[in-house]
Amino acid sequence: WAGLPSELVDLILQRLASVSDYFRFGATCTAWHDVVTENINYLLSQKHPMFIVPLNAQDVWSLYSIKDNKLLPLPFQVPYVDRFVGSSNRWLVTVDDDLVICLLNPLCLVLGKQIDRNLNTYITLPPLEPSCFVFNHIRKVVLFANSTSSPDDYMVMAIFSVDHHIAYIRPNRDKEWTYVHHNWGVLHDLI
Repeated sequence: WAGLPSELVDLILQRLASVSDYFRFGATCTAWHDVVTENINYLLSQKHPMFIVPLNAQDVWSLYSIKDNKLLPLPFQVPYVDRFVGSSNRWLVTVDDDLVICLLNPLCLVLGKQIDRNLNTYITLPPLEPSCFVFNHIRKVVLFANSTSSPDDYMVMAIFSVDHHIAYIRPNRDKEWTYVHHNWGVLHDLI
């Protein structure tokens, strides 16, 4: 199967009906997994909501597809995190005690496979300041554009702290967060 012409593999991928099919397709062989990873934008265009579900093993998760009414067949392992903050554009957002935000793409993570930082599957951002704020005061994190489809041109914005501070970063351009100072009152959301 690994030797099929890439044009044929692409045609097969385009005809798959559900996210579950993508996972099964990617599990066939390394070459097909690579095709799924390269075509992740097509996967991300599927607008079916999913839940992240803990499995029995430590730090092992799976996705539950509402459309398919089942757990997807490939569990994935998330590196140690203190807390999930949410998700944006199908990326999981995590934060640790030092206010370091990480973006994880579960569609590219496979249990037992090393995280490939070159594929933009796991992105670590610089810590938010001041670091004295507790990690559960990250209110919201939003990814604008998609770091898979636009790896050189995307932005992450965060609302954090009890005072609802705002910061943004363009990970491939900026070395640190830019803080937006405002007197607009309490901000609750980013769109």
